[in-house]
Amino acid sequence: YQLRAFQNFRHIPLPLVNKNITLNINVYIPEITETKSKPLKFTLAFDNTVDGLKYIVLAQLGQDFLQKYNINKENVDIRFGYIHKSNNDASNDVNGWIKYMNSNDNCAKIRNASSLFAVISRRDGKSKFIPTFNLIVSENDSYVEGIIDLLTFTKLDACIDNIPGNQMIQCLSAIPQNQEQQLANYDSPIIYYNNHLITDNKNYKINITKNACLLRIWIHRHYTKNSPKNISINIDANDQVIIQRALQKSSNANISWEFIKAKLKEYWTTLSTYNISDLLAPFCYGYGNYNEEQWIQNEKANAKSVYEKLKQLSDSEKLANKWLKWKIDLMLKHHKTQKINYTKPKMLDNLSECLKVYEMKETSDGNGVDCQ
Repeated sequence: YQLRAFQNFRHIPLPLVNKNITLNINVYIPEITETKSKPLKFTLAFDNTVDGLKYIVLAQLGQDFLQKYNINKENVDIRFGYIHKSNNDASNDVNGWIKYMNSNDNCAKIRNASSLFAVISRRDGKSKFIPTFNLIVSENDSYVEGIIDLLTFTKLDACIDNIPGNQMIQCLSAIPQNQEQQLANYDSPIIYYNNHLITDNKNYKINITKNACLLRIWIHRHYTKNSPKNISINIDANDQVIIQRALQKSSNANISWEFIKAKLKEYWTTLSTYNISDLLAPFCYGYGNYNEEQWIQNEKANAKSVYEKLKQLSDSEKLANKWLKWKIDLMLKHHKTQKINYTKPKMLDNLSECLKVYEMKETSDGNGVDCQ
């Protein structure tokens, strides 16, 4: 009897790989709200493509939700991206944190412990959306949560290619809805675009480029430590002449604050005059009023003054980017600790795990083992 019962056992091919992964994804619909995302969590096979993700996200949102906001499945674009420390280099470029997925990518392309998001927009929409990082820093030097997401998307008319600085500040300084009391002790946000401080200057036009991001920071007015600042300086025509002189021997086409500062410092430290007084004396009827040493001292002082102005700007921008990096590092450390968005298939190393995956009716195109 035992022999007959044993012979009736089936041969079960057990999977060696668990293809299932669990994704936590923040879904943004900027045409509805610019301050909050809708979090979704679902399980799927790691080799699902972006097209598969689109269908799953729309199904998870539900037909009632889509109808409520007049979203037609056939007329939407969904763009997927993720934030991960490997996306950025040591420069902490605010534009480098986000990596978008291509249409032929699958979920395995997403880095482990990333912060994953999707942006939904209408194909016939008349808006463009700028990725916007948001930081709220309390007087106790901690990040304030729950008021606005770390990442949001700012809506602009699709036809806008540039916008005055004061208009951009006005657009981004609005307090998130129903958060007036929580932000009562915070000054207006400091705003950066494409790594540069935005000033309240209607004559300053910001060119909207494809991959540039915004960063805005609310700082508690009783915050006592060193912090990014809204810098109010005036670069006049004389300052611009000094900068041009400092850059004369440079062949570098990539001009940045750091590069200009370095050239200014080099300019005033190497500045010297030549003894031409004897040669030109017969022709300089006003020669007695010219002092070569005095000119050198004035030129050095002017170069140092311009340097200090630019240093204030670059210090504010660098510190803002460091604050963003610290915040992202905290978020990704939490993802890693909690095993959030681990997107690689898991090799199964014991019979219990193999049976569990088999019972989930998991299919695998890898090699299997036979349990008899």
